[in-house]
Amino acid sequence: MSDENTLARFPQLDLLLNRSKRDLLRLRHIIDTTLNSYFNSLGFTRVTTPILGADTGGAVARPFMTTSTAYPSKPLKLRIAQELALKKLVAAGMGRVYEIGPNFRNEGINATHNPEFTTCEFYRPYANLDDLMDMTEDIFLRIHQSIIDQRSSKSNLSTLPDAPFIPVRPFKRIPFLKTLAHSIHSQAPDFRLPRDLSAPNAATEILSLFEHLEMAAPANPTVPRLLDTLSSRFLEPLCDAPTFITHYPAVMSPLAKSFVDAETGHAVAARAELFVAGVEYANMYEEENDPFAQARKFLDQARLLDDDGDDQREPRTAQRELSPGQKYYVKVLEMGLPPTGGWGAGIERLTMLFGGAKRIADVLPFGTLRSVVAMGTEIEGRSAEGKTSR
Repeated sequence: MSDENTLARFPQLDLLLNRSKRDLLRLRHIIDTTLNSYFNSLGFTRVTTPILGADTGGAVARPFMTTSTAYPSKPLKLRIAQELALKKLVAAGMGRVYEIGPNFRNEGINATHNPEFTTCEFYRPYANLDDLMDMTEDIFLRIHQSIIDQRSSKSNLSTLPDAPFIPVRPFKRIPFLKTLAHSIHSQAPDFRLPRDLSAPNAATEILSLFEHLEMAAPANPTVPRLLDTLSSRFLEPLCDAPTFITHYPAVMSPLAKSFVDAETGHAVAARAELFVAGVEYANMYEEENDPFAQARKFLDQARLLDDDGDDQREPRTAQRELSPGQKYYVKVLEMGLPPTGGWGAGIERLTMLFGGAKRIADVLPFGTLRSVVAMGTEIEGRSAEGKTSR
């Protein structure tokens, strides 16, 4: 049986016919239980935070919208990240917390993205960026060892590659701006990144580099989007072996603590992302816990600064322009959030990495949203050529 239309509508048939897909789901279970065991051993508390809310919080993405019969006039959103809710718990005195649960982003589907996905996030008071990177290495090595132990005791992973990924510590670390400037210099010796990446003309200056390199600029070319595109070209290809890209520009990290890099003079975030073979697998940073600094960063994120980029308003005035959810979160910070390290990774991507899968559909029990929707179609349908597919 290889008819893709039929397998899309009947993913359980795909599982029945392909033992390797069943093994990938078992591998996903091993990763989930390994994460639980690891965090529990370090004194973390596993929690569940709301999926429905008036504000999404955390990352920037297009949310799914819905309503509730209990509050029919109030638009609700499905969460796109657990981040803000978990930090509220840390501020409430819960200490170390983590959650493994679903998030939803109303965006496209490809080999590594699905609108519904599962993320593990943890927040550890008084952890700095080095602590978070060390914990990341621990987590990846523990997952690898759990897989080895499972293979030696059972045969239920026998269809998967022996070792598609073997983590060896220490993972490489490269600073974002210093490495990017060095890489750009080889192709555009006269170009210099703007010292103030939040300045109004910074995007225009960076766009001139795109023209020089004959690179296509992203849609709505803001400075964060331009820098992210440059990272995809110049930095991520350097990350074949496990590599942390560290100290992202502050303008790309509105929820992270930031400081001025003594070497480059740029404002950078205490943030790192882990890449393997050019693909991102974990994101981590020291959380911004200054309520006034966070209010201004929310404004930057929403592009609400004055046209001249010089927002001289008092912090309390600036807060009145935040969304209700952002105002609420800033109020939480005013109550007190200790210095905290935060971390997140997608469970599907971890399963793909350790299982050697090339498509996110292979590590989801019922495939991507495309298959989930197809399960609601007619059992018999006409293909584009007019043939009946079953």
